[in-house]
Amino acid sequence: MLRAISQKVGEFSAKDCHMRRRGASPGETAVLPVAWSYASVRRKEKHWESSILGTITAIADEFKGALATRPWATAAALAGMLMGVSVALSPTGLAVAAPLLLVFWLADGRWRSLPTQLRDNFSQIVGLCLMLVIVLGVLDSAFESDKAWKFARKYRELVIIPVLFGILTDERFRRWVLAALMTGIAIMIATGLLRLTGWLGNPGGRVVYDFHHHITFSALASFFSFWSLHQASDARGWRRLVFLALAAMSLLAIFAVSRSRTGYVLMLMLMALFVFQRFEFKRAVAAGVAFAALLAAIYWTVPGFRYRVNGTIEAALTHTSGDFRTSVDQRLELFDVSLELIAEKPVFGYGTGSFPVLYEINRPDAPFRFHQPHSEYLLIAVEQGTLGLILLLLMFGLQFRESRRLTGTEKCLAQGVLAWMAMNCLINSALLDSGESHFYAVMTAIALSPRGQPRPADAPTTPS
Repeated sequence: MLRAISQKVGEFSAKDCHMRRRGASPGETAVLPVAWSYASVRRKEKHWESSILGTITAIADEFKGALATRPWATAAALAGMLMGVSVALSPTGLAVAAPLLLVFWLADGRWRSLPTQLRDNFSQIVGLCLMLVIVLGVLDSAFESDKAWKFARKYRELVIIPVLFGILTDERFRRWVLAALMTGIAIMIATGLLRLTGWLGNPGGRVVYDFHHHITFSALASFFSFWSLHQASDARGWRRLVFLALAAMSLLAIFAVSRSRTGYVLMLMLMALFVFQRFEFKRAVAAGVAFAALLAAIYWTVPGFRYRVNGTIEAALTHTSGDFRTSVDQRLELFDVSLELIAEKPVFGYGTGSFPVLYEINRPDAPFRFHQPHSEYLLIAVEQGTLGLILLLLMFGLQFRESRRLTGTEKCLAQGVLAWMAMNCLINSALLDSGESHFYAVMTAIALSPRGQPRPADAPTTPS
């Protein structure tokens, strides 16, 4: 405010000289410009205040309008918002939001349009078929039936996608759920950074993950950086600076807070995809060189990143069977066991939830027990066989085809979340893990739900 006043005072210097020539007193020439400047700044402040109040009023009016025309759909959208913000902040919120979403979706009558929706989006049919195979796999599981059923329930996100998809055909609801999803991730990242600086406490110098394991933290932060860069590319002025700051914040969290190899891999893949999507060849090469230089600088200046990279390379080159010294050795050992099991029963697999029992049988002397092989493709192939693996890959392929219907940033984000999940499934059991799988379900529904649809309030919800 003082800077703005000083600028205004400078603007009045010419007027000041003119007033002196007209015989005005020194007091008048000193006070009038300052008063004028103060009034001008106050007008700008009032303009900002009115803009903020206008935005809040518009949001409230939009919510009232949605609630008046489609109360059940609005309730379902609020459940979707709860799910979105809980992806990064509250596993309990996810457990509450999922049944609420289903109940409100049924009450709104969107299930009547489900056949048409599935016909136009064949990937959802394949996803539901995969869910059916997983549920039927409980009957053939080597695990206890109640524990096998708990494994099957972790794939409920395959059902959430078509349910939430039907609600988000309304552009208002899509905006709400996307805002809730990204706000939750931003809070998670900010909390991690504040922990790192010690402002929220940092016991023993170790970062405390308030909401998720460090792998989930880094995975969500990687996509948040990708989303922020796309928003910055579309924005102008101060909004672009805000989104660039958010992207920088998420990258800092990946390298300084989580230090997860998953985050490194996903971030590199998404940055390459962003450059491919946004830049022409010459600019893409320049951006790639600049990013490589940035990574080199991070490698030499961030000891944690350098240690993780060197350790990964060393463990991969020196691993031998039965070696469990590092997390990389453990993953490679899990891959070996999984391939052995797939070779023994390749077509239909061993049944849902069988991997922990089979691993203990095949590696009775192993110092650790694992419930999954840290690769969704291997887990599906072991438990559901080649049939389940084909369905998973087919679902991803059809989602890519459906993303090509879109244009601009919507297309970029749809393909980004698909690439994010496909890569994550290679190095983690991402569909089994709650945080990643719910993010994938919510973001997929947001990205692929059709644009340009008439609001369901303006169309009949029952067949005529």
